Amino acid sequence: TDSSYRRQGAPRGGNSTPLAKAHPLRVCRRLRLVVQGVCGSATMRSMTATATTATATAATAATVALVLLVVAVQAGGWKEDKGLMTWTRDASLQDESTYVTTASGLKYKLLSPAAGGGGGARVRKGETVKVLYKLYLADTHTHIYSQDTVKGAFDLRAGGGSVIKGFDEAVLLMRRGDRGRFLMPSHIAYGDRGQSSFNIPGGATLEYLLEVHDDGKGVADDGDGDEL
Repeated sequence: TDSSYRRQGAPRGGNSTPLAKAHPLRVCRRLRLVVQGVCGSATMRSMTATATTATATAATAATVALVLLVVAVQAGGWKEDKGLMTWTRDASLQDESTYVTTASGLKYKLLSPAAGGGGGARVRKGETVKVLYKLYLADTHTHIYSQDTVKGAFDLRAGGGSVIKGFDEAVLLMRRGDRGRFLMPSHIAYGDRGQSSFNIPGGATLEYLLEVHDDGKGVADDGDGDEL
């Protein structure tokens, strides 16, 4: 399912259709309720069969995409485009003595507005935002995966539990337009088991570079990626 994909690997991005997001059986049940009592049984069977085919196709495409992603990562890592999210190389982010540590053990630093940070409305639990990120293993700065353009960003319901705990906590610390570096110890990431599909060992601390935007039209990028 969509939620298990996000938990097992990198959160899924792109602007997926409702059919691609929903479980095929759930979509079919909804269509059956709408059609029932309005159309004849033959029409309902025909429409349900069409919906089943469409959702099965979407589910197959999502599965293929996930398999290709896992194969690419295991074969040597997801290639990082260093021309995108160039703010991640800001020198101020390297001084960890200036980082804030939360009660969970999450360590982070946000760029100031003068250095290209945000300053928009704070992200609140339940709101949907677009998130760009680069993910590394913290101890070796080994790149794992990125979704690093506004068009390629994924829609996250903040605090919804669809991603690892550290990621949810990080986004809720941010304002729209914010950029920052977050170090997530294993107990708020993938724990002692790690995530072998993405070459994340057990007990690994993750390094996330995150950028948050409003979920809507008119979000302008600064040239590091595409425009929405």
